[in-house]
Amino acid sequence: MKQPGRPGSVTTLGPVGRAAGKPAPLPPQVAQALVDGTFDAPAHGCFAATCIDDRRRAGCPDNLFPNVAGGAYGLLLAARAVCPSYDDAVVSAPGFMRALRDGLLPVVVHADEQRDDAHTGCAFNDSMAVVGANLPAVLDDLLAVVDGAEVPRCVDAAALSGRIAQATAVSGGRDRFGEDAAARLAAVWAAGGTVEALAGGHAVAGVDVSWRSGFTLSREALWRGAGVQVFHLDAWSYARTALSLARALPQSQGQRDAGVGQEEAAAQMSASMLLSGLSTVSKMCAPETKLVLRG
Repeated sequence: MKQPGRPGSVTTLGPVGRAAGKPAPLPPQVAQALVDGTFDAPAHGCFAATCIDDRRRAGCPDNLFPNVAGGAYGLLLAARAVCPSYDDAVVSAPGFMRALRDGLLPVVVHADEQRDDAHTGCAFNDSMAVVGANLPAVLDDLLAVVDGAEVPRCVDAAALSGRIAQATAVSGGRDRFGEDAAARLAAVWAAGGTVEALAGGHAVAGVDVSWRSGFTLSREALWRGAGVQVFHLDAWSYARTALSLARALPQSQGQRDAGVGQEEAAAQMSASMLLSGLSTVSKMCAPETKLVLRG
């Protein structure tokens, strides 16, 4: 992803926001503080591992991995979106989480203090099919909103959004891998991953998309300094994360026969992380929700 190449801006989601109701207020001084990086902290590496959900962690320290929608679930979807570059066994939830672990990459997702039998506590995981189905419908609006942050030129965004929709489609409550949200959570546990418990409900005041390399939003600093929640996407980290994934996942025979290299697969996965994250925001936020874009 290229950087915006301009000072930070504060607008609204506009037609991208598809949720009903009014967002929580984001005071102008807080929006400017986000642009200025007031609540940022040095990120724990360059690998996007933590969900964009900025609710506070119950009894846990601040997690400063770069943010991607769904955490490990979002990375799983990114890998599935470039199939048939990878065999099904590799991008089944158990196979993928093991590949992250064996590649010494973080396996991090979150649950919820109020988790029940029907929900894992992560809206991205619980509603992945909704996120995928929404993407083709809002794609043009998404690309317009993140002006200057287009997908790499080698990626056909429309084709990629279609593959994301196909990869997330369900029948009888399960995707084409025979998995549901609970199975994906079980795969994280089986791989020895980290499952954080988030506290409280959503009261999202804004969406923060950052290309400030090496830094992420500190939830604790934001809560202490402003007392608000935002969805935070560390777009700067997606290309590096995707390349790490491409190196960790064994190629399919079809990928080798077609001469598809790691760089091309990584470009597709990087774009998937941004687009699926913005589609998640689209479904959960109203048009009036403040949008902060910053380099």
